Parts: sequence; structure tokens; C-alpha cells
Amino acid sequence: MTVLGGFCLVRVEKYGGTSIDGPEKIQKITGHLKALQDNNEKAIVIVSAFAKRTDELLSRARSIDSTVSGRELDLLLSTGETESASLLAIALAKNNVKAISLCAFQIPIIASGEYQQARILKIFKDRIAEYLDQNTVVIIPGFQGMTKEGELVTLGRGGSDTIAIALAKEFDAPCYIYTDVEGVYTLDPQNHPDASLISEIGYEEMLNMALLGGKVLAPSAALLAKKYEVDVIIGSLGKHRNTVLVKELEESPEVTGIASQVLWEVTIEGFSEELLDDFKELAFIEQVNLFLVKKEKGKWTIRYKQSDDNLVKAILKLLNLFPSSKTKLAQISLVFNPLPTKSTKTKEVVDELTKLNLSRWEVVSENRYVKIIVEEEKQKEIENHFKVFFCLNKNNEDGVI
Repeated sequence: MTVLGGFCLVRVEKYGGTSIDGPEKIQKITGHLKALQDNNEKAIVIVSAFAKRTDELLSRARSIDSTVSGRELDLLLSTGETESASLLAIALAKNNVKAISLCAFQIPIIASGEYQQARILKIFKDRIAEYLDQNTVVIIPGFQGMTKEGELVTLGRGGSDTIAIALAKEFDAPCYIYTDVEGVYTLDPQNHPDASLISEIGYEEMLNMALLGGKVLAPSAALLAKKYEVDVIIGSLGKHRNTVLVKELEESPEVTGIASQVLWEVTIEGFSEELLDDFKELAFIEQVNLFLVKKEKGKWTIRYKQSDDNLVKAILKLLNLFPSSKTKLAQISLVFNPLPTKSTKTKEVVDELTKLNLSRWEVVSENRYVKIIVEEEKQKEIENHFKVFFCLNKNNEDGVI
């Protein structure tokens, strides 16, 4: 851990949109940071935009241009995080806590030049360190970077998590990810109140959970944490239970958890190879993650995340293409530690699915996970079945594994 001025430890804290979106929540964070300062602890704080603020800004932009992208969109989207940082700094100052908010260009945080999907290249930490030595809380809007040419760019979804992990790496500090749940659960606790809290999770398992639909930590942040073995603690401010990321687990359950996401599957006729190339290029520019692109009997089948639906609709309209069918699917992923014996475990999952009398299902097996794809209305049934089958529900008083 970093020691500044010869004495004090540094910690990085990141607050998600649901943890900071309102005066009461800001006041709670203020009280916590004041206590840290009184205890002579230094804090670098990364904040997201208020819950749904980024979506609101994006919706406004798309009401003017449905395929908007590039420089002006990044300038607009970055204002959400800047708002959060400034409001928290104002609240701290009112409570006699020295604090300053610093945007990416003021630090600076240098990033690549891809709008909406920039990558962090270098963080100049001297200015942050100077303020920390002055016992000042440094608040940084997440999601932002600056190119070498001085242009503001955004880092894409999960950018605040990524900046927090990157700063923790730079300052050799622990990183606390504060959210509206107590940590990482075996399933989404909003849909499964009996899900168990995972007290320790390996970097690899955390990365897979994030990639496959887990919502607590962004995939890019999980990858960075794994690469540099950053100490990451995920939880809710003011509560004692949490999840700690570790390199290796002494003991671990067969299955870490279940991560799910909803997909759209569309079928399109009259899709030439040239149009397909145009579609893929536009999807890449708009950061649409295509789960499947398959040609069969003169038709193209495409799968993508539900959250990308408006983008895909706009791209198809631009190319004058119209789906002949559209089906909502659920992808339910069982994350293993790792998959013990691929063929045996896959057969076990297939055997269980056969018992459920489903009209449509697919299984895809990889080294550390098995993906089950079913019609969306069957998602809860599948999750409940394998939650019990792999003992992922609360099995003790604390509900912690």
C-alpha cells in the first residue's frame, strides 16, 4: 500500500449510481469520508453518474439523431459523472472536509482515441498525490479519459469501475467498490432473495461472472484486477458483510454462481454478405456485442443483448433491413471452479434440462462455465432448478458461503 507524507495509507473507493443518487446518500458518503479523514486515512473517490442519468442523456441525444456517436456524444455523457463529483465535493466542503473534484483532463488520465470505448493508457498521479498529502479527499468522475490531443473520451459501460481499479493499481491501494448490495451473490439477489453472499471469490471466477451477465463489477475492471492482483472489496457502505477478490481459494464450491442475461434473437431474410459486413461494422462502432451470427437456409440469425436493442433497430433501419421474426431468449451461465470434467459436467446439465420438459434449449460448454439458452419466460425456472441442484441458495443463518 502507498504511504504518503511518510505516514498515511491510501484507499480507493468507487460509488455506483444507486449509491450516490440523492442528498441522503451523498450525506451518508460524506459522513463516511469525514470519519476516514479524522482517522488520518487518505481517500481517492471515483463516482458514477446518478442511476439512469447516462441512459437519460443518451436518450436525449438519440431523440435528435438515432445513430449519434463520436465527440459530442462523449462530451454529453461525461457530464453525468462530473455532476456527481461536484455535488459530493460541495457536500464535503459544507461539512468541513477538504475535498476537490478533478476531471480527467485536470489529472490527466490519458486514454486512446476511440469515442465511447476508449482505453486507459496512462494515469499521471502526481497531482492526486499532492492533494492527498494536503489531507484532501480527491474525487474523480469515472468513465472519463483524455486523448493525447486533448479531446475528452468516455470508456464505455463500467468505465468508473475500471478507473477505480487502475488508480488502486497506481497507488498500490485497496479498492472498495460500493454498490446497493452487500457484495457478489450466487445469483442476482433482486430476483432471488435466498441467494447466498460469496465472501471470497477468485479473480478468474469474478471475471467470468462479469462477462456472463453479473452486474456488480464491470468485465474490464475484473480483468484489470486479475492482471495486477489488486485488492478489491465489494459491498455496501455501512454494512460489514462483503465480498473479497482473492488469487486462489483454499476451499471453493463446485459452482461459484449463476449469471444471466436476456438476449434478442432476430431472423432476417435478404441479408447479402455485403450488407452483413456493413451491419457488423456498425455494430462494432456502437459496441453491440453479437452473441451469434449464423446463416441457414437463406436466412441470417443474429443474437445480441437486450440492452442493445435500440441500437440494433437503428442499424437495421439504416440498412433498410427488417426482421422476419424476433424472439426473446435468456442465457443462464453456470460458473464453475473450474469445470471439473467438461464432458461429464455438461452431460449432467443436459440430463437435468431433459427432466424439465422444455420446448427449446441449447447448451454451450467452455472451460469454466456452461451456458444454457432458453426462451426468456423459462429463465426463472432454470435458475431455480440449478440453484437448488448446486446448493447456491442460503444454507446457513448468515446466508454466506
